[in-house]
Amino acid sequence: MGVLEINDFPISPILRIEVDTCPLCKGFWFDGGELRKTLKSKNGIVDEADWSSLPRTLELDSKAGNCPRCKIIMVRVPSLQDRRINLDYCANCDGFWVDGGEMEQLEKGGYVKRTIFGI
Repeated sequence: MGVLEINDFPISPILRIEVDTCPLCKGFWFDGGELRKTLKSKNGIVDEADWSSLPRTLELDSKAGNCPRCKIIMVRVPSLQDRRINLDYCANCDGFWVDGGEMEQLEKGGYVKRTIFGI
């Protein structure tokens, strides 16, 4: 993860939120509640889940990085939209790191509302 840049993330023709993006890895940082705004599904929104009850493995946890906000180690949790997609979650500041490839999977699955692809 390189130095993060602030970018507009269009979630409807008139609504945008600011998210932090990494120009190197194309990943996205969503502060608490921001990921919820980008997801279409009203049932099982990943950042409203009790992250401690989600299944985790040592393999997944070993791949998690440090939170770009508070620097503590994040945990890997499966997306409730698609259990094959694992997101990094910070239990301290309630934020999510979504790798560029994971964002593409969420978009292809129709879970992300973004109207324009390619931040």
